[in-house]
Amino acid sequence: MMKDYLPTEETVLAMIELLENEGSFSPIKVASELGISVGKLNKHYRHLLPQKKTNTNHDKIINTIKLLQARTGETKFGITQVAREAQISRSSIYEDYPDLIDYIKGKKSVEKDFADSESISDQMQLESKIRQLKQQLIEKDKQTQAIIEKERNQTFSTLMKSDLNNFSVITDEAELHKLRIQSRELISQNKELIRKQSNLEFELAELKTNTTILGTSAKVDHLSADYSLLLKAREQAYPLKELKKLLVETEDDLLQKAITHIQLTKPSLVIFFQPFFSCKFEQFPFVPRDGNIVIVETNFISPLKRKSFIDLLEFPCIYIAADSSSSRAKLFLKSTRLGISQELVEDIYEHRQFAGSDEKFDGIMIFNPRKLNAD
Repeated sequence: MMKDYLPTEETVLAMIELLENEGSFSPIKVASELGISVGKLNKHYRHLLPQKKTNTNHDKIINTIKLLQARTGETKFGITQVAREAQISRSSIYEDYPDLIDYIKGKKSVEKDFADSESISDQMQLESKIRQLKQQLIEKDKQTQAIIEKERNQTFSTLMKSDLNNFSVITDEAELHKLRIQSRELISQNKELIRKQSNLEFELAELKTNTTILGTSAKVDHLSADYSLLLKAREQAYPLKELKKLLVETEDDLLQKAITHIQLTKPSLVIFFQPFFSCKFEQFPFVPRDGNIVIVETNFISPLKRKSFIDLLEFPCIYIAADSSSSRAKLFLKSTRLGISQELVEDIYEHRQFAGSDEKFDGIMIFNPRKLNAD
């Protein structure tokens, strides 16, 4: 590369964005990928580099104390409990933030001294609501047990006062009728309490579901093509026509394997994903929460082959595609080192076709990776 080469600011920003999405961002990594020195990066593009966040663990500790207070109603906690909840080490609290230990142990108020810290009011309200509902369930259970105990004692008291020798030959129908009425009233009261308790348990479960920000019970199988042969072909200077033919064969092989896998696993949902070498599926804000999910990732499949694929399926299938540009795809491929030639990328973007309404997908979603990341 030329000694005086300087990439455009747009190229630098695109590379920073890609590396941040990959979770591998660092100034050294950016400079290496762009083919310039770190000194040149800092000299000409320092204003484009993300600013470092400060006091991240400090804020984590404060917010964790607030959440634990909302969840438990307590103000005093152990160092280990806070460290585990905040996902930091105990030694970090002792060595780096000894000034926060009094807040952890409840000797000082976080609400009073850190009213302007990072906003977590929605999570605190949910935690508080869950704690209140749990307390209501406990109270309702106590009330139920108290009513049952009272009625049991009254019944036993009546029986104990009766003449047990004559109890088997009771002829007083009025007394028997009274006992039946009391029994029905007790059953009715218990049914009402059980109904209320069930409603509270349902509301509690719903709130717990709403507070689950990360994690899912979905089983996801992500199937993608093996492009290692393309890399070897590129190294051997195959012409574009041969590269394209090899790409088609690779993608066709993926579809055959995907159909066999789907027939064996019988998923609840199939996602036909076409990023056109511009992003990863994780960049799309769609995370199935449950069920058996199969993601079939392709980059160059004709509409006819898509139709043939969907016609063979007996399961729900949605289509998701990235509407990006060839320049972004080149940067993405450079960052992931997939080895697809730039000439082939240009050809793919010249001939790509998104799914249309005539294809029998259960849903079609097309998104711009860069716009989603900016939002």
